[in-house]
Amino acid sequence: MLRIVGSLGAGLVLASCAGATGSSALPAASTAAASPSNVISTEPSESEVATDLVGTWTRTIDCEGMLAAFEAAGIAESEPGWIVGNWVPEGTQSDPNDLCAEAKPAEEHSHFFTPDGQFGSLDAEGNQVDDAQYAAVDEDSIAFPGSGFGYSEDVLVDYAVSGDEATFKVQWPSGECADECLEAHAWALSAFYAGDPWLRSD
Repeated sequence: MLRIVGSLGAGLVLASCAGATGSSALPAASTAAASPSNVISTEPSESEVATDLVGTWTRTIDCEGMLAAFEAAGIAESEPGWIVGNWVPEGTQSDPNDLCAEAKPAEEHSHFFTPDGQFGSLDAEGNQVDDAQYAAVDEDSIAFPGSGFGYSEDVLVDYAVSGDEATFKVQWPSGECADECLEAHAWALSAFYAGDPWLRSD
């Protein structure tokens, strides 16, 4: 799948869950998020692991699905680098008016959660492209530290597990969310945008 742009964990090497950092016609400030330079190294405020999530979860993702999620959240124009960095092949110029015009085809992507609170992502070739720490907040939400983006709060993601299927939904802050807050939540949205369920694959 994609590399998740930015990093969320101790040693996270994420570049957006898609995996490609393409060159773009977008301004440099817009594409900064598409490089794996943000490392979230502090632990979330909660300490328990979401045991029902432990394991590996896989689904097919595509540029159009991520773009639709960013449009629904109202951040496609302000945060295009996450989409370009994940989907536009390196060396290909993206069209700011149609971010998915030169996108790679849909591909398989996986997330894994370990019993000791580590999160990671694997691209279609099985290469790890993201890592972070996570913690359970309650029976249906998990937290990722936002400090790697300079954001002082945790990023919260709701989840539901039913048999061998899992779904996720990023909790968006109720107040103003800009700058570091926006970057941290854009990372989460790029990783956990709505779509087909994730299927247990371990």
